[in-house]
Amino acid sequence: MSRSDARGKEHKYTIDTAVQNRHLAKHIIFINDEEIKAKYYLECMELLRVVVFDHTIRRRRPGTLDGPQMRQPVPHEHVDRTPTSSISRVHKHFPPSEASDLLLVVSKP
Repeated sequence: MSRSDARGKEHKYTIDTAVQNRHLAKHIIFINDEEIKAKYYLECMELLRVVVFDHTIRRRRPGTLDGPQMRQPVPHEHVDRTPTSSISRVHKHFPPSEASDLLLVVSKP
């Protein structure tokens, strides 16, 4: 699959078509935020080859309004980054030599 803008084509992508192998998470208890960050995030980063940043742990809290201290789950998928901000994040989270290599891979058609 080539890398391109998925806007307008979201219906083509599901977790079943995007992830090529099935994986049962080792971490299955989602109560302690620090444990989630230390164990579950690490497991996800290794499996999906991603870096987690600006994370928000969201839990359904009936009767609670969304706000800075109580973030409710988002009802649909979303992306909060532009291409320019994505490039900036790569430079922020990776050493220069690794960032350059990553950006070369992304920029190739």
